[in-house]
Amino acid sequence: MPSGTCGLTIRNPSPDNAPRGSIFTLCTTATISIVDSGTPHPSTPPADRLPCTVTSRPAPIETFIRNRNESRSNHTGAGPQLTHVRTFKMATITTALTTLRGLALTIPWLLHLLIADMLLSLLLPLKPLLPDLVYNLSSLIAFTVWRSIQVIFETFNSAQITFSGDALPPGESAVVVANHVGWADFYMIQALAIKSGMLSRQRYFAKRELRNVPFLGWGLWAMGMPMVSRNWLRDEKELKRVFEGVIERRWPTWLISFAEGTRFSPLKHAESARFCSANNKPQPKNLLYPRSKGFITTINHLRSAPHVKAVYVLTIAYQKSHPSSSPGAGEGQHGGGVKTGGGSIGKGFQEAPTMWETLSKPNISAGGGGGGGGYKFHANAKRYLMEDLPKGDDEKLAKWLEDRWVEKGEWLEGMKDPGAKEWNR
Repeated sequence: MPSGTCGLTIRNPSPDNAPRGSIFTLCTTATISIVDSGTPHPSTPPADRLPCTVTSRPAPIETFIRNRNESRSNHTGAGPQLTHVRTFKMATITTALTTLRGLALTIPWLLHLLIADMLLSLLLPLKPLLPDLVYNLSSLIAFTVWRSIQVIFETFNSAQITFSGDALPPGESAVVVANHVGWADFYMIQALAIKSGMLSRQRYFAKRELRNVPFLGWGLWAMGMPMVSRNWLRDEKELKRVFEGVIERRWPTWLISFAEGTRFSPLKHAESARFCSANNKPQPKNLLYPRSKGFITTINHLRSAPHVKAVYVLTIAYQKSHPSSSPGAGEGQHGGGVKTGGGSIGKGFQEAPTMWETLSKPNISAGGGGGGGGYKFHANAKRYLMEDLPKGDDEKLAKWLEDRWVEKGEWLEGMKDPGAKEWNR
């Protein structure tokens, strides 16, 4: 047989005609090449059984199916990753827009604050000569600052504050004591002051060191803020200065203090519990034990001011909702179901927003799962007549404040339920 190659192409018109397992079930077109190895040899098989090489070329339908399966396989692994990337990008864009929005709202307010502090500082030299004029002008300037930041919080960022407790008479001067959770406490106190027509007359106990801060500290001093060091013997002269204006000149005022002396946290709550255990005192639930010296000094001085008729005990509460699918939900500032010696802090309970959130977060009271902040804000006010407080005995006054704090703690215990009626007033 002459040397050479014989090519034979077999086409299968329909895979259904081919026996199961034959070459025709694997491809629709096959080429068979028969190769002559040369001169016949005794061991060479007959021509009809010569060695042959079969090469196959996949049909278009097989190429399509294979490509489709490979594509599905690739996308099955990449799908979650692509989704994660898209989610990350959207979160980044949302954060950037929220930041820009917050800056647009905050920068004008900060400029307003700077101008107000400069004006208040200019009033300071006039205080010895025209104390009434300085007090009233400083109150007016302070009103513009406090009212504008309240507008950012309630109007632009849609914060919803609910209230409960006693009605506060409009225009009444009072000593105000409150628990302290975070920066947002000021908004709730201010909201009550607005309802009572006393926003401009708020005066807070402030740290003595702020007196040395240009403009800000000088402005607080010009307004008649008590600048104290928490050493009540050392602060006696400063308090006398503040109380004289209220008593002798009958300046209308809300004299506000955070009786616990610091912000609540689980760590500080544990420290408070150890103090109470060592001194045989009751540990209020969800609160720190109140410091009574400043309160006693204030009450003993202001009893003689006929227009200061009451003590307001304010209880500030927060509730933050978390999307149920969010890992670690409720593990924020004070949330996450932290248990403490005097009661447990439930998920999202007493979790307050940061200062930046209050200034930048749109829809801060809307549900957390829908892009809002998910924060609820509540203030409870109890009014006690000054004449009903214990007289002539500092220990009884301290006990009176302690009893109010125990009551506040019990009330807060009921506020852990997000469905409590106070949250939905």
